[in-house]
Amino acid sequence: MMVGKCVAFLKTYVYFLAVLQDVIYGDEDGSRKQEIADLRGDDVFRNFYARLKEVRDYHRKFPSDAVTEGDGNDALRPPPELPVAFSGEESLGRTLDLHELHAAFRNLACGRELSYYDFVAGLGQFWGVSLVARRGRPYRRFMESVLRYLESFYRRTRPLEPAPADQWERRSS
Repeated sequence: MMVGKCVAFLKTYVYFLAVLQDVIYGDEDGSRKQEIADLRGDDVFRNFYARLKEVRDYHRKFPSDAVTEGDGNDALRPPPELPVAFSGEESLGRTLDLHELHAAFRNLACGRELSYYDFVAGLGQFWGVSLVARRGRPYRRFMESVLRYLESFYRRTRPLEPAPADQWERRSS
């Protein structure tokens, strides 16, 4: 049953491609063939300069309207500053840049030294940190900075979706 639908879809698709090709490459008045012949002929440069002369003559006969000048304030306006949404390590929103958070974690006095890979792999695993360290103010500030970064990354990668903090506030009420 599914194969029949796929075949019907492909037939329709091929038909519409053929119609589209006729519309795009159709040469009802023969101008396309003439232009291709001019480009392939022995006197390519002579044909080019003849066409260029035609264009220049046309523009001499029918000059376009004079270009109006602006108010002159464009040079005074600074160019608009576009915010840089992602750092280089974030690869335009495809990856997280946790280097600063890794450095902050290494500066916490909460146990063992972790490589960057181990830090990223175990970011959500809190049982590796002692309970005393987890209750301390430095660890709380670290976790708040992790949350802020993840929320910021989420907002930058999905600007049209509601922010996670907004979702949490709605769920709690």
